[in-house]
Amino acid sequence: MTDTRMVPNPGAEAGYTKTGNHNVTTMPCLLDPHVHFRDWAQSGKETIRHGFESALNSGVTEIFDMPNTVPPLTEADAIYARLEDARRAIASFPREVASRLSYQLYAGITPDHTR
Repeated sequence: MTDTRMVPNPGAEAGYTKTGNHNVTTMPCLLDPHVHFRDWAQSGKETIRHGFESALNSGVTEIFDMPNTVPPLTEADAIYARLEDARRAIASFPREVASRLSYQLYAGITPDHTR
């Protein structure tokens, strides 16, 4: 039986090795372009901090957060608050972990051109 694992290794070259019964693919990082971290009024469903913990357990170090929050991320103040919450969540990890994490944010679009 062979076990295949993806191993994130920031700073390393992408590559493939076989060690015993393990096929190991080493990648500088993995990313998830579609996550729904909640926080705020929906923190019981998910928080940025918990979402990053889960991502790290899967080898993901970069995430792209979709605006599925209450309030929605359609106003500049809410977007800036969200980015600051993400910065604080990342800073709460040990420095060697935090330095590998990257947070990207999709902002909401509305038909109201003033938002």
